[in-house]
Formats: sequence, C-alpha cells, structure tokens
Amino acid sequence: MNKIKNKATKVNQGMKERPKQSILRRWSFANAAFFFVVILIVALASYRIVLSTVNNLNKQGMIKAMDHLVVPLEKSSEVLTTNDLEKYFTINSKLEANAEGHIIHTPPVISEMISARNMSFYVFGANRQLIFSTLDKDFPFHADTDGKPVLINFKQSKGFLLSKTIRSNQTGQVIGYTIVYYNLDPFTSLAEQIFYSFSIVAVVGFIVASFFGYWLARRFIHPLRKITSSMEKVAAHPDEKFEPVFIEKDDEIAQIAKFYNNMMERIDYYIEQQRGFVSDVSHELRTPLAVIDGYLKLLQRWGKEDPEVLEESLNISIDEISRMKKMLEEMLALTKLEHLPLEFLTKKCEPSKEIMTALSNFQLIHPEFEVNLENQLSSEVEIQMDPVHYAQALNILLDNAVKYSPDERKGIRITICEREDFIETSVSDKGIGISNEDQNLVFERFFRADKARNHEIGGTGLGLSILSNIVKQYQGTMKVESVLGEGSRFTFKIPKAQ
Repeated sequence: MNKIKNKATKVNQGMKERPKQSILRRWSFANAAFFFVVILIVALASYRIVLSTVNNLNKQGMIKAMDHLVVPLEKSSEVLTTNDLEKYFTINSKLEANAEGHIIHTPPVISEMISARNMSFYVFGANRQLIFSTLDKDFPFHADTDGKPVLINFKQSKGFLLSKTIRSNQTGQVIGYTIVYYNLDPFTSLAEQIFYSFSIVAVVGFIVASFFGYWLARRFIHPLRKITSSMEKVAAHPDEKFEPVFIEKDDEIAQIAKFYNNMMERIDYYIEQQRGFVSDVSHELRTPLAVIDGYLKLLQRWGKEDPEVLEESLNISIDEISRMKKMLEEMLALTKLEHLPLEFLTKKCEPSKEIMTALSNFQLIHPEFEVNLENQLSSEVEIQMDPVHYAQALNILLDNAVKYSPDERKGIRITICEREDFIETSVSDKGIGISNEDQNLVFERFFRADKARNHEIGGTGLGLSILSNIVKQYQGTMKVESVLGEGSRFTFKIPKAQ
C-alpha cells in the first residue's frame, strides 16, 4: 500500500512540473524562423531576378551598340587608324536639319551610347593595338566572342564583354577589331543593397515575429492551460467533485474541452456507481452473513448433539447463501446494463411475438394466475430493442406482480399499444399496491415497498432497478401508477424501429 501511495505521489509531482520545452517558446521560435526564412528567400529571389533582368537588358543593349559601332567602320577599305575614325562616326553629338526643317542627331554618336559610364567602347587596329577608347586606355585586347557577350573580370570589377572582328565591305580583309564592355558593379551593388535591406528586414522581422508569436501562442494556449489545470487538480484531489472546463470560443480546443468534460463526468458517474455498488452490497450482505454466522456458532455449540438444530441451521444457511448468490448475480447484471454495447442498441424485435412467448412460459410456471392480454398492435410493428432485453423487462414485471399479489387476487393484465413514435407496454396486477411516497423510490437498488414482508416475499430488490436501466439504454421511459391495497400498473415505452 505504501508503494502505491509513493508511486501516486511521484506521478502527481511529475504532473505539477512544467514542461522543459514549452510549446509557447517552440511556437514563437517556429513562427519567427518561418518569417525569417521567407524573407531570406524573397531577398535571394529578388537579388537573382534583378541581376538576371539587368544582365539580359545589358546584353541586348551591348549587341545594339556593337551594330551601331561596326556598320560604319565596315565601309572603310583600308586598315583602321586613329585619324580615320572621325570619317565614319562622330564622337560628340552634332545637330543637323532635315528636309522638313526638323533637328536630328547625326548617327552614330558614341557619346549617346555611353550609359552612365557603365558602357565603354574600344577599337583596335589590324595589329591589335588600341586606337580608340571611351574610358580605359589600357583595356586589353580580346578575341571575337561570336556575337555573344561574355562575363570577365577587369580591374577587380565584373562586366560583360562583346568583341567583334571588323572586315571591309569592299575588300573583305580584316581592318580592325571593336569591343563593347559593360561594367556590372553599379547593378551588383544595387542588388546587394536590396539583399542586405531584405536581410535587415528579416532580422528585425524575426525579433518582432518572436514576440508576436509568443503573444499569439499564449492566447491560443490559454484554453489548453485551463484544461491542464483541471487535470492537475483532478490528479491532486481525485476525491473532490469535478468542475467542468468551459471554453468561450467554438473551436477545436473547445471540442477537446467538451470531450474532456464528458469523459470526466462519465468517470465521476462510474466512481459513484462503484461506491454505490460497494455500499449497497456491503449493506445487503451484512444481514445474511450475520444470520449464517449466528447459525454456525449455534451449530458449534449444540448442533452436533441436536439433529433439529443441525437441520434448521443448515437449511437457513443454505437459503441465505442462495439469496446472496442471486443478489450478486443481479448486481453484476445491473452493472453490465449501465452502458450496453452498440450491437445491442441497434437490434430490433416484434413486441407481439415476444409477449406471446413470455406469456406462454409464465402460464406454464404459474398456472394459478389469470392473465389477460390486450394487444392493439399489428404483428409487423417493431421496436428498437434487443429481443432478449424486451423479454427480460417483461419477465421482471410479471415476476414482480407474482411476488406482491395476495392469494385471493391472482390476476394480471398485459396491455401493449402504440403511442406516436413509441410502443407502450403495461403490466397491471391486483397486489398490495405502493404508497405515494414509495412510488418515487421503487426503481432504486434494494428498495422493496412492503418492508414487513421482505423476508416472506424474498427477492433482492434489484429487479425494477435492472428494468429501469434497460429502458434508459434504449432511450425509453418508465413510470408506475399504484393504489395502496388495490394494485399497481408498471408501464415502459420504447421507440419504434427506424
């Protein structure tokens, strides 16, 4: 017993301890981490998209600029030199008027193709010596790139380079080379600034999301804490009455609380039933055990020499033992009827058929009783009840009528009729009747109306309690009508079969 108490104490202490890994911290961290990762993914995606878009636009611009640069130079029939370049394109913008008098730019104009110092142009002679540049005078020579910009490193900077061989349209000879270079550093810096800005937002968002997630989790978990507090209270004080947990919002946690309340109320009910069972059995067994004990002591003193005392003691002891055995069997049957399995509750039966069978068996055992049957049902009507339980209910009422009917009034009447969605079965007798104050107690365990005749009548006082439980399990109702000294009428209603 001490080991059990110690174990229960340890369990209670363990339940009082708060979890080391709080769901609040885990939720807030997960929420913040999710926000942080999403922002980083957006930042990385933005970084890649910006670079990809700028690169594509720059490549297209370089190809167009190369065309504007090469087409005039291909008109030359001689190898390109610095002095010849101004014949084929202008370095600075010049204004001219067309036939209609509108001002136009003379193409191609190199200064107009230089975009914010990012794009630079280089012309090499046939000997691969630099003869013209818009930016770096020491830009190295690069071979023809076949019309596709390539990524290179130049002076710790990255950029796209497009190189093309210039051939004379007249002679077909190589007269020079031209290169277009686009510096990507400004756009790379811009993309990096965007990425860093997003990173800062991600860090700040992580901190804000942590606090917000913690606050939000506390609101969500508050109803769960009410349930856990109730569980801790039940574990610490199992003998106290259970107080249901009420959750205001109708959500999943409220459903959990509802199931928890139903479970605890059912447990309380079972505990009360167990206590009642133990109390009733101990109370009812006290008298027969005392009788048996008294007669056994009587046998021990005088029964060995007195045959009459021996026979009387043995007979009474056997009767009391039989009574205890019957009572225990009925108590166990009553306990089983508290909650019937679904397989019983879904069965159907025909009351007319079951009544005829029960009536035939009753008349065989009690031929001295006059039984009248008033059946107002058609044979096809069914009720939602297991046939065995319907027969048991009917036999309990018939047996009860037999016990409480005097010798001069041995008459029983059975009535079965239809009442809306129910089938009503009644058993009337001409017995001793039940007083008004006792009519509300007849369905309780071990109650018997005529206390003066308990020993003479016999029984355990459990029959009507068993009947009441059977009817309740099938969603039916039970009532009694009685006049003291004239008889009683017990009626139970069971729903029709669906």
